[in-house]
Amino acid sequence: MNKQKINLITYLLIILFFVFQSSFILEGGTTIDERSLDNSNQITLDKLRMLTNFEIFKDGDINPALKDIYKVETYGQFISFQQFLFSRIFVNSDLINSFFNEQDLFLSFYSKVNLLRNLYLNIYVSLLLFIIYKVLVKLKSQKFGLIFLILSAASGLKLIPTLST
Repeated sequence: MNKQKINLITYLLIILFFVFQSSFILEGGTTIDERSLDNSNQITLDKLRMLTNFEIFKDGDINPALKDIYKVETYGQFISFQQFLFSRIFVNSDLINSFFNEQDLFLSFYSKVNLLRNLYLNIYVSLLLFIIYKVLVKLKSQKFGLIFLILSAASGLKLIPTLST
């Protein structure tokens, strides 16, 4: 197989993975600690805004809001914060509102946020698969990267049963 065919198969596989996983977004749920994650993400966003606006000092001392680190800020915010930002950017978009109206879904802030978080996670995983593929191509070969993607996508699609202990 030539390199162009492998690239085409790779891109199609990632797109199919994204589309298939996205078809389950409305079936996805949420976690019990979602509101506390939102609170911690809002605290993180407020602190980032203070830093970017150079509000580090207040009344001759370090800004009190920047001194404290709350327990909820340490819950693995890396992906959660990205989802938070993504959902807040698009939560009131016409596209999301029309989707909810067309699907006759309960139109609430958190139902839209939940959908957007799950959508972002699918985008993130698909992008990560692409990046891993590119790294594997550099380290090994295109065929090795393609085999990795096929096995990863198949296990993500539950086509390969997982071993249980």
